[in-house]
Amino acid sequence: MFALPALLNGGIPQLVAGIVHVVTSIAGDGWLAVLLTLLVAAGMAAATVYMWRQMASTRIGQTIRQLLFTGMQGGTTAAAGAQHPGQQQQQQQQQQARTAEQRQQRWDQVVSVLQKLPMDTVMTRAGLDQLTPHELKQRLSQQHISCTGCVEKQELVEKLLEAGGSSGASCSICCEDYAGGDVVRVLPCKHRYHVECIDRWLLSSSDCSRLPACPLCNASLLPPGA
Repeated sequence: MFALPALLNGGIPQLVAGIVHVVTSIAGDGWLAVLLTLLVAAGMAAATVYMWRQMASTRIGQTIRQLLFTGMQGGTTAAAGAQHPGQQQQQQQQQQARTAEQRQQRWDQVVSVLQKLPMDTVMTRAGLDQLTPHELKQRLSQQHISCTGCVEKQELVEKLLEAGGSSGASCSICCEDYAGGDVVRVLPCKHRYHVECIDRWLLSSSDCSRLPACPLCNASLLPPGA
């Protein structure tokens, strides 16, 4: 298919020149030779035009039309999908604004939760032993721990020591043992941590996708759907 233009451009003129040479050698240089040469040239020209038309209306023509159609479609699609740099920048700014707003909302939620969580002062066994049964019961009540069935003072002391569970002796965030007088924050799941440790932990969750939750049991501090 692609050799045909080369044939038309190179082979046919050479063929015409050969025919003219043969006619001249037979008929001489008279008017008959000129007439025959013109007839041959006209016929070859007509054949060339016909062949070009056939070629354009068949494979090559179809290929060209297909390429043109595809190019127009591609150009239209690219133009439709392209965005002005100003539009892209505006969309990015809107996305950043939404993200900042969501973080601020999460921050406000966490702060609100922290303000409602109770705090307690760590007391060692020796310190608890010095309290009266009434004071021990008050501490249990503040931590929403039932003292029903506790008859002896020592039972109240054990209740308080067991209240923190695995977090009752040390802070699981900084991994340091509690000392007498340390202030801890008590979560709804009853786990406790140094105030500064748990506050920093929970507030850091407002900057990422992690929901504010207890580091030990992963109990969420936010109401469902928040």
